[in-house]
Amino acid sequence: MKMLFALVRGSRISDKQLSKTLGMSQTTTTRRRQELEKEGYIREYTLIPDFNKIGIEIVAFIFGYADASELTPERMAEAREWLSEQPEVLCNIEGQGLDSNFVQISVHKNYESYLEFLRRIRGEPLRSGHISGIFAISTGKTDLILKAFSLRQIESLLLPPEINRPRLESKKARR
Repeated sequence: MKMLFALVRGSRISDKQLSKTLGMSQTTTTRRRQELEKEGYIREYTLIPDFNKIGIEIVAFIFGYADASELTPERMAEAREWLSEQPEVLCNIEGQGLDSNFVQISVHKNYESYLEFLRRIRGEPLRSGHISGIFAISTGKTDLILKAFSLRQIESLLLPPEINRPRLESKKARR
């Protein structure tokens, strides 16, 4: 787990630097990283961009309800296929709350593309479902962001405080 959290703090770190941080050989570090990937602990290496700077003006959280009795395997396959063809959709996940049983997170270049997306998704492909609420975020409005999205703090939720957490050295400290 220490390796996993070190990678969450800085996934661009080399195996050589990671081995120093964790106090293990580079060979062991490389093998263990590959095991974490194979076992599914690491799904992908990615970054979290500043959406506004890359031309994404709106992030939308769309809450909806679909009748479970109508969610046949064929209907679910149709929905998965349809969603895979929607580049704006980052994820669509089952859950509970706010009179909803799923949430969909999508990103949009501007308000017009957001409205077009809403027109497209109404009734597709789960015609028995409905949208119960939408929460849209303007990425250009940053004066009220009290805490920006990051995964770095997840370590403090999962590891007891007494465990020595390895810290990644800054470039200045290594010089």
